[in-house]
Amino acid sequence: MGIQYWAMLGRAWRRMKALLFRPLDPVKWLVLAFCAWVAGLLDGYGGGGGGGGDHGVGRGPHFEPGNVGESIRAVLEAVRDAWQWVLGHWGATLFVFVGLPLLIAILVAVVWVSSRFKLIFLDDVVRGRAEVVEPWRRLARLGDSLFLFRLGFGVVTFAVGAALVLALVSLGIFTAASRGSAPGIAGLAVGGLLFLVFVVAAAYASLFLESFVAPIMYRHNLTVVPAWQTFLPWLSAEGASFFLYGLFVLLLLILAAFAIVTVALATCCVGLVVLMIPFVGTLVLLPFIVTYRYLSLEFLAQFDPSLDVFGSITPSAAGAQR
Repeated sequence: MGIQYWAMLGRAWRRMKALLFRPLDPVKWLVLAFCAWVAGLLDGYGGGGGGGGDHGVGRGPHFEPGNVGESIRAVLEAVRDAWQWVLGHWGATLFVFVGLPLLIAILVAVVWVSSRFKLIFLDDVVRGRAEVVEPWRRLARLGDSLFLFRLGFGVVTFAVGAALVLALVSLGIFTAASRGSAPGIAGLAVGGLLFLVFVVAAAYASLFLESFVAPIMYRHNLTVVPAWQTFLPWLSAEGASFFLYGLFVLLLLILAAFAIVTVALATCCVGLVVLMIPFVGTLVLLPFIVTYRYLSLEFLAQFDPSLDVFGSITPSAAGAQR
């Protein structure tokens, strides 16, 4: 199977021009920019050393098997001391019991709304229109399923990442590495490699979720778990192609970042300030955001007609997008 990359980018670009410029409709721009902005709200649209060479005495735990239990106890004691400090300061107590739950509630609400709008934005670009109310109702079940998965994925990702860092701290690897200990340096290298693999795996999972699983949900009216079950056999069979897709997206992001820096320098950072304004930046970059949304749809359609999201709309609407 010959998978195309630059050709799919060209097709995505032509679809974007048909949607945004034929004809040029300011209202459509505003609505699509609003949907894209809400959908991307969360996307981003050791230790000092002791003196001499005595390694038998020191402040921090050492990277030695016999000190693992001692290191874990030290971490637990630090957590207990921090908790007692919080309870002894009314400001910190207020934040922990009021401010922090409020922030978590706001974050959860944002994840829910953005999950709904990811599917609304997808529906709009596929159908070549700019609507909010009707797809909000029609795609509610799928949006809520996507929300629950994103929420659980975020919690698990944070927990695993924190556990990896805590393991490095509790084993005294940072302390041992800062003293030039060979086991400490080796442990830090292994730990860093594991953390890097974890970050890359999480990034790819997030990319696949939005780029491929969400369109499969939309195409076949599936919740997120059955959509993953539909996608995983394709990922297993065409793993190299999907891996290269991630690298291709990374290349496009690097090129986009280079272009933004160039514009910022050419406008004495005025252009950069404009792009940093909430919603305004999305409005300015809408052609590129729409092209990126089309990109994964064009890539997915190359594998099988059942994965062609545009096959779920009427022929007349599909033809208007060509």
